Amino acid sequence: MQRAEVETEFADELHRAGFTLNEPAIMDGQWHRGQVDGDRGAEKSGRYVGYTDGHPAGFLQNFRTGYAEPWKSSQPMRELTEADRQRIAAARTAREAERKATEERIGKQAFAMWMRGTEARDNSYLSRKGVLAHGMRQDNRGKLLVPVKDEQGWIRNLQIIDPDGRKLFLPDGRTHGLFTLLGAREIHPARPLLVAEGFATAAAMREMLGQPVAIAFNSGNLLPVAQALQRAYPGVRQVFAADNDHHLPRREKLLPNVGKEKATEAANAVGGLVLLPEFAPHQDGTDWLDFADAHGREVTRQLIRDALRQEDMVCEPLVRQPWARRYGARPAVQAQRG
Repeated sequence: MQRAEVETEFADELHRAGFTLNEPAIMDGQWHRGQVDGDRGAEKSGRYVGYTDGHPAGFLQNFRTGYAEPWKSSQPMRELTEADRQRIAAARTAREAERKATEERIGKQAFAMWMRGTEARDNSYLSRKGVLAHGMRQDNRGKLLVPVKDEQGWIRNLQIIDPDGRKLFLPDGRTHGLFTLLGAREIHPARPLLVAEGFATAAAMREMLGQPVAIAFNSGNLLPVAQALQRAYPGVRQVFAADNDHHLPRREKLLPNVGKEKATEAANAVGGLVLLPEFAPHQDGTDWLDFADAHGREVTRQLIRDALRQEDMVCEPLVRQPWARRYGARPAVQAQRG
């Protein structure tokens, strides 16, 4: 495989991860910062590293979406000698140790920021989305703080949401396989555990259905979160309140319906169920909160409850939460078994 081919493959992967680089990616074994979708001015909310030794590989992180995934080229550039393998293994070990140390430091920073936060009252983002705080906090600038936790409940990162909805994780911190639970004490094998990508969608689902909900933060994190939840709560059926990125396959540069595909992948891995909101081609909505805003929360609640009952799931909530809109016509919904 030629170097130009490797760089093209790597650039395509960066694009899929949300990077908007205006220059070729640098594959020199060092970390580089880069702009991603949503960045303004000189902001660089992504980082990547690429290697061309032997079998080209790398790692990409988008601190806006929480995407954090390794990458490996489709083919090696050349055969590795034993000396190459030892050198690459040693470098990998050193990088892994450095990464873990950095993530531990960021985790402590996230916890300190969370403890300094105050109750999210009169929060502009929550008001705009029409959802409750569910125990979230805010900083002294009114930015919403959403903790990103591991299976033991330790805060490892924070998602910080501006009043206008711009989202950012603490750079260099962990997000892969991490989540936040709303209604964790209500998780029971007889009840569904909903999984949604974003906080606002999860909060709306919680308020409409009264069921526990896990926040995975982005579509690429659905599978690792599903696997983590399966380890933490064996026997609990997971229901993925998927985003329907129906606009992506219609773009000039075709992209897959990522929300649907990733939710289906996660459901298949853990024997879960996918609930996909339906939108007309001209509609801008993608998630269940958009769906509820268009059709009414009572209609949406009943629609999802009907889908869950068809799967013999208990739908009566242990806790009822208020929600706002009660108007709209009854549209269609897709349910898929995993």
